[in-house]
Amino acid sequence: MGLLGGRYSRDSRDPNHGFSTRVLLRFRLTSAVRRQAGALSAGGNVAETKASPIRRAIARLFNRNSRLDAILDSALLSSLPSIVVGLLLLYGIFTVLHLVSLPEHLRTPMVAVSSATVLVLAAGWVALARLKVPVCWAHRGAGVIAALVLTNSLMHFYLTKDIHQATNLALLLIGFSCFVYSFGLHLAVVGLSLAGWGIGVAITGLVPEVLHFSVMLVTCAVLSITILTVRIRAERKIHGYQEHLEDLVRARTEELTREIQDRMRAEETIRKSEVRFRLLAENAQDVIFRFRLGVAPGFEYVSPSAQVISGYSPAEFYQNPGLIEQMLEPEYRHLWSELLRNPAPRPLVKTVSMRRRDGGVVWLELRNKFVLDESGQVVAIEGIARDISERRRAEAEKMRLEEELQKAQKLEALGRLSAGIAHNFNNLLAGIAGKVALARLQAPQCAQENLEHAEAATQRAAQLVRELMLFGRSIEPEKSAVQVGRVACEVLAICRETFDKRIVLDIEESENVPCALANRSRLHQVLLNLCINARDAVEEVRDRTPRIVLRIGATSSLRGPCVVVEVEDNGIGIPRNQLDSVFDPFFTTKAVGKGTGLGLTTVYGIVQQHGGRINVESEPGVSTRFTISLPATEAPETIEQAVDDAQPSGNETLLVIDDEEMVRTFSQEVLERGGYNVLTGKDGAEGLERFRDHREQIKLVILDLSMPGCSGREVLREVLSIAPSTKVIVSTGYSVDRKELPGAEAILSKPYAPAVLLQTVRQVLDSNGRA
Repeated sequence: MGLLGGRYSRDSRDPNHGFSTRVLLRFRLTSAVRRQAGALSAGGNVAETKASPIRRAIARLFNRNSRLDAILDSALLSSLPSIVVGLLLLYGIFTVLHLVSLPEHLRTPMVAVSSATVLVLAAGWVALARLKVPVCWAHRGAGVIAALVLTNSLMHFYLTKDIHQATNLALLLIGFSCFVYSFGLHLAVVGLSLAGWGIGVAITGLVPEVLHFSVMLVTCAVLSITILTVRIRAERKIHGYQEHLEDLVRARTEELTREIQDRMRAEETIRKSEVRFRLLAENAQDVIFRFRLGVAPGFEYVSPSAQVISGYSPAEFYQNPGLIEQMLEPEYRHLWSELLRNPAPRPLVKTVSMRRRDGGVVWLELRNKFVLDESGQVVAIEGIARDISERRRAEAEKMRLEEELQKAQKLEALGRLSAGIAHNFNNLLAGIAGKVALARLQAPQCAQENLEHAEAATQRAAQLVRELMLFGRSIEPEKSAVQVGRVACEVLAICRETFDKRIVLDIEESENVPCALANRSRLHQVLLNLCINARDAVEEVRDRTPRIVLRIGATSSLRGPCVVVEVEDNGIGIPRNQLDSVFDPFFTTKAVGKGTGLGLTTVYGIVQQHGGRINVESEPGVSTRFTISLPATEAPETIEQAVDDAQPSGNETLLVIDDEEMVRTFSQEVLERGGYNVLTGKDGAEGLERFRDHREQIKLVILDLSMPGCSGREVLREVLSIAPSTKVIVSTGYSVDRKELPGAEAILSKPYAPAVLLQTVRQVLDSNGRA
């Protein structure tokens, strides 16, 4: 029985036997092949299968394409399960029908062949369902199925001698030619069909019917080969077009992919650049802005730092384009208006001041750049506004410090001049005061009053010289920890007793104010001088209550913690053109006889000696404020000990060396009255000669520091080199630190009173080191 079936009887002659079954099978195979070919063609490359030598030869003969082989192999492989199942059911039915309907002499061979076909198909179905069959086995499986079908057809043709079975062979060849794309398989089917026909001819003989069917069989074979060839060529041409089209599509796709990737990279670069510059603009301390010109002017961008500098948010600038002009100080508003009316294509740099939202003034440096369109017209203003308030304050502070430096240099020059004058005056006053003091000891009672006036005058002159020396910083004070508040209270107590009762005196002291490193008596003098100066200023006030306030606080500077003292009055003030001269020696605006012009000069000198600073601010007709800053210390306040006024005596031998005869004779007479044996020298050379002659007897030398010829320093070194145990007291009209005079036991500042001379001499003689 054949694949496509026929009637199960010897006398069957129906040429259309099983035609519907064959058409259905061909349609299913063809549809499956086309679906798989389309899917694989659209899905991409398929791995090429390993072809047999015959297939490779035929492929080379017809210039076949391995990709089409792979497509057909895949299509057949996917269709084989359906074909196997269909044929398995069909030949199962044929086997049952052979057993039931065929005669005994036909039943055995036909059942054997159909049963073998069923077993092979069942084994194939199990293999396809359970195992992973390689694609290259698709055509082989199809060839096995074709061989089984041909075997059944040839067996039926051989046993029944039915020439009509040639129809099955012809239809089988035509069906295979419509979907089989393997020349090896196709030629095998054709060869088997022709072999079967040859066997049929040998059995039946060359009768007309046999010749008729033979011609039909050969025609079908030729027709099937022709159909297959035409199909292969058409598919090859279509495939060439397809490949060309795919190449074009692939090339265009790659080009579009590159363009898209380039565009994405460019967009990513632009995005990153935008993010980077936006972060830069939004985090910059300067204000970055863009102002649009034209019919509808306004801000297009304002960086967030605008709110920090001006107090206004960027949104407020967007909503109100005229806000910047409202913020500018009146003297600068015309600059913005002119900038908008007459934009010039050149960068501009302007310095302006404007009011913040909170009312504070901020200085800005505006750097503007004009943006031009394609026609060269100015369309926008881009710029940066930088807050230079700190720089302006630093420049103002620098100018102020330069002015203070110039003032300090001028005062320093005046101080050196004052110190020189004070030294000469001290030498004169030392002799005069000494002689007056001695005269009072010897003069009768009637002359005592005049001598007392003379002594008072010399004391006032000595005080005046001391003030000059303070201004010149010639006398270095001994410093200790001082509670400024206590000193201020003492000064105010004196002021309340001596000032006009109309004057209100107040003190304002902050908490936890540290001690100042200062000389208590000189700090007392500074505050008292400033209060007296304030009193003179408020005495002329008639339209308000006179008031003097002392404020005490603490602050920090580059030099460390400081104590700050302010003395403020609401008096007549100081004219601005006189502020630079208030600390000059002998400068005063008071009437003749009401001041020496040395009060503020002394204050300035004392403050400089303490390493402090003093500043004055005044508004004429309103107030004046002096501010003093002194170095602070953490040490507790030091209480000064009282000075003993006793005048001790002795009997030691002393040497007095001074080029001023009046000072020399005064010292000699005072010491001799104290019981001492005194030798004198009129200059350094004579003094050294006397010392060499009496070095065994001389216990102490009183030496003037400034002498012509051999100076006091040279005499000091020579005396100590001759007799290192000899004690030396240096007397001078200058300010000298004992550290500058190694070997000197004490220093006497001219002019000095007889009691001071006697106390110092006795103290040095009784001490084991410096007094």
